[in-house]
Amino acid sequence: MKTYFLLALGAALAQMHAYGQAGTVRRWQFGLMAGPQFMNSAPRVEGEKWSKGFMAAADVSYRLQAPRKGWSVHMQPGINTYRTRRVEGSPSNATYMSTKMKSNTIYLPLLIHYNFLGGKVRPFAELGLNWRYGLPFTIESKRWACSGSSGCLPYDSKNKYKVSEQTRQLGALAAAGVEIDLGKITIPLTVRVIEDVKKKEVFDDPALGGTYTIPRSRVVQISAGITL
Repeated sequence: MKTYFLLALGAALAQMHAYGQAGTVRRWQFGLMAGPQFMNSAPRVEGEKWSKGFMAAADVSYRLQAPRKGWSVHMQPGINTYRTRRVEGSPSNATYMSTKMKSNTIYLPLLIHYNFLGGKVRPFAELGLNWRYGLPFTIESKRWACSGSSGCLPYDSKNKYKVSEQTRQLGALAAAGVEIDLGKITIPLTVRVIEDVKKKEVFDDPALGGTYTIPRSRVVQISAGITL
């Protein structure tokens, strides 16, 4: 009888352990995210309009609490691309010039994430730091000469500059969004603001031959992702 009782108890404990394992939320999760972003021209100049770009990143997270509600830590290494165009003068002037800038930046954000609810739809907030590493970027310019009789004609062929100076900068980030649970996968939708923690800098533009004051860089990202 004692042997049968021990066998039955062992079987019950094994079933309880298997049930507990099945109901456990995975602590480690992995995913991908991508979306558009908006910022001032790169390098940013006082008074200029916001330009657009695109971001793509991986997401590695660890839940500090077993339920889906609560705290988690995220590392999201990724790359951001920027494209912007600036026009100096107008066709009514003697000359005017168009300048295009292209740049890529590596972002390494580390953040704390908090889910307010534990259901299928979970609003959340995020705070953290971001390490930005700016890769060499290109500046392409073209000039036109304008007159009343012949209109505007290009008088200077396209000039392409590669600025090799690399920038490293620490930034602060804040975000809000919602996670949508679809069973085996989760779809996070996020709006995030990242701003550099630095003083204003001076940039020497080789295309225009001028020196400009660069304020703190601010980026607004809108992203969607998938988490396993």
